[in-house]
Amino acid sequence: MIFSLYDSTGIQNYIFSSNKLKEIVGGSELVRKMFKEFLIGAIKNCNFKYSDDDKDNMMDVDVRIVYIGGGNAALLYKDKNIMKKVNEEFSTILLKNATSIGYVTAYCEVDIDKDDFKEKRNELLNKLEQKKNMNFRGTRLLGLPITKPSANNEYPAIDSFTEDNREIYISTETKCKRDILIDNDQFNDFNYNGEKYEFPMELDELGQSEGENYIGVVHIDGNNMGHEIDKFLSEFDDFTEGMKAMRELSSEIDRVYKLFFEDMVKNLIINIKTEKLKFLELKNNTLPIRPVIMEGDDITFICNGKLALGLAVDILKSINKKNSVKIRNYEIPISACAGVAIVKSHFPIDRAYKIAEDCCGAAKRKGKFLKAESETVGNWLDFHIVNSGMTDELDEMRAKNYNLGSLKDPSLPPLSGDNNKLPQYNLLYRPWCIMDEGKYSWGNFEKIFESFKNWPRSKLMNLRDAFLEGREEVVDFMIEVRSKKLDVCKIDDVSYESLFDVYDMTPYYDVIEAFDYYIEI
Repeated sequence: MIFSLYDSTGIQNYIFSSNKLKEIVGGSELVRKMFKEFLIGAIKNCNFKYSDDDKDNMMDVDVRIVYIGGGNAALLYKDKNIMKKVNEEFSTILLKNATSIGYVTAYCEVDIDKDDFKEKRNELLNKLEQKKNMNFRGTRLLGLPITKPSANNEYPAIDSFTEDNREIYISTETKCKRDILIDNDQFNDFNYNGEKYEFPMELDELGQSEGENYIGVVHIDGNNMGHEIDKFLSEFDDFTEGMKAMRELSSEIDRVYKLFFEDMVKNLIINIKTEKLKFLELKNNTLPIRPVIMEGDDITFICNGKLALGLAVDILKSINKKNSVKIRNYEIPISACAGVAIVKSHFPIDRAYKIAEDCCGAAKRKGKFLKAESETVGNWLDFHIVNSGMTDELDEMRAKNYNLGSLKDPSLPPLSGDNNKLPQYNLLYRPWCIMDEGKYSWGNFEKIFESFKNWPRSKLMNLRDAFLEGREEVVDFMIEVRSKKLDVCKIDDVSYESLFDVYDMTPYYDVIEAFDYYIEI
């Protein structure tokens, strides 16, 4: 028999290659259907008998679906010819219905009665990683002088639609993304307490008011899930039991992360009905949020810019409370990190997603660095607010704009055996840890935020400017405002006079930057 693993490639670039929310959602939907429908469709088109029921005897079917989820799939084929025919048909379906989506696959021969499951799985994972590293995606033919160019890329147009009395020409890729949304209700509606709510299909429908056209891109990703999955599956030597456990784990992780998102949306709806979110300008029961990716432990959504931080914190608090998932008799710890990019509505979405992804990576890096002696990373959050164009990488931009020449570099030295230091910046405390008691606790952020609510906005901006000048300017400014009965919340290890800690870092500048973009949900 043939054991085969599949993995998608270039998915983020595919989904976020357009600034049209419909096309982003369409791209996400095609990715969701990639293995769940298109791969299954390939098996059906080849007239092979398949099963996803563990009770069925493998000898009675041509293909066993081990699991599909999180942009991955594992299948067991009766022989190599069956696998080859299915892959050929699968590639053809993708080419026709989801142009530009890529995937890699690796396989090995197995004897399910004799072979060790974890050894074969590890062998396949290594093969798959090698193929991904060697994978070269050819460039599609661009338009020629005799072809009409697509409106949002350089590919030749093959169709058009009318929008605002203008004819918009689109490429094959864009047409595929738009066509998939016809009669599709995946993540379009949300029902709560008997009321039906709708997720928007346009970036301008996220409840922004005139002059406040910021949107948020939030990317949430589980920590160490690969390690936890390997540890869990290493308990299974028997091939059949290993496949069952693999399916159960994939299904449970997908289920609980979708529940985290659903609970967050319910909390959002409750808050929409209060005065707290009265600034939102929503049509009927349209929600100020649009889910984009919901696969396994990966959640990505776009929302009103003022809600992004609060919604990300809400999900991370739910994950922290849940803390683990139980499969059979095993408790598997779960935690996640979030990256938030807050940008203007017409900022390139692919760039906004990259910033959110980089922020998530920075959060993971800090969590792993500070929790080096513990396997638990914790739930960390990082964010970046873009007020103008941004051309540098996140770390480069922060080193240039958030460090002060008069203060020392607060980066932490590498741990033993590691050459990589942890980048830190004078004017940033972020990433912050949700529900932690340490210096980077989100609780400290919230305490400072509450203390700033009593400040006139002009004074808050003056404090921001003082931070940009240096420590002495902050000391002088705080003497002045304290004489006028304005003060800040005291944070442990931070000087009451200068508002900097012993590492020459301040938590207060973070809060000033995010002051207009944080609402607790």
